[in-house]
Amino acid sequence: MDVFLSYRRDDSHDVTDRIYDWLIRAGGRHCVFKDVDSIRLGRDFRQAIRDAVGRCDVLLAVIGPGWLTAAKVPGMRRIDDPLDFVRMEIETALERDILIVPLLVNNAAMPSAEDLPLSLRPLAYRNGMPVRPDPDFRRDMERLIAALEPPRRPPLHRWLLGGAVVAASCLALLLAILIPTMTSSGRPQLDEEKKQQYPPANPAAPTAPVGAWFPAAPAPPVVPANPAAPTAPVGAWFPAASAAPVMPANPAAPTAPGGPANFDAASDFAKLMQHLDAGRQQQERNKIQESLKTSVMSITPDVTSGKTDQFKNAEGNDEFIRQ
Repeated sequence: MDVFLSYRRDDSHDVTDRIYDWLIRAGGRHCVFKDVDSIRLGRDFRQAIRDAVGRCDVLLAVIGPGWLTAAKVPGMRRIDDPLDFVRMEIETALERDILIVPLLVNNAAMPSAEDLPLSLRPLAYRNGMPVRPDPDFRRDMERLIAALEPPRRPPLHRWLLGGAVVAASCLALLLAILIPTMTSSGRPQLDEEKKQQYPPANPAAPTAPVGAWFPAAPAPPVVPANPAAPTAPVGAWFPAASAAPVMPANPAAPTAPGGPANFDAASDFAKLMQHLDAGRQQQERNKIQESLKTSVMSITPDVTSGKTDQFKNAEGNDEFIRQ
């Protein structure tokens, strides 16, 4: 806290020096402004006083027995002179609403408002204190310095520790409220809703075979034998395609409510692709057999005319085909 000491030298110079020493020991020399003797040459002392007073936090007005009655010339008090240093200092502090503490030294009394100039009359209503000589001087100065010190704030780590304790308490209280609620009412209700949406599979429910959705491919037609021309059995060149195996249904597969039994998507898709491939192969075989049939019919005249000896026993060949 910056302190400005306002006093009259011929009134309280010695006591003010002791007050100054106590103040600089408590707050440092840079925090106490005592005299206007440090004003540079050529500078307006009125502006210098205003600047010095404006930078302080408190003004200590040291008032002795001759503070009010000190005269510049006989019959004219210094306090009535507008250019008096003491008057200018106090007027500036009053204008800027700076804290003013009157210090009554050497058994001086507080001046009354009627004895002060009009601009200084608010000083009469400022609360002050006496600074008595020894042995009370030490006690009075300790009281003054304690009053000037700003209120101490607790260290930052105490604020942080207190905030952490409060936050942990609130979190524990919140968990104590929410956990029983979720355990007693929330979780079982969710489990019950899940059971209603997804009922367990019924192992006794009948399941439809794969062929219920994808019928097996029809068997290839048997090409009739030509009694006029001996032909080799179809299986001699292209063996007949075996029927697509029908995969049994998975009895453990879950069934959807209100519909047919569900099946494993991956395995049934593979079975479906096998079934489709078998159907395509059978269609290709049918086309090749039709082509062979046409070819055989085209060579029938040559066979019947006896140009070849390969098919002499036509009846034996027909019997082979029937078998």
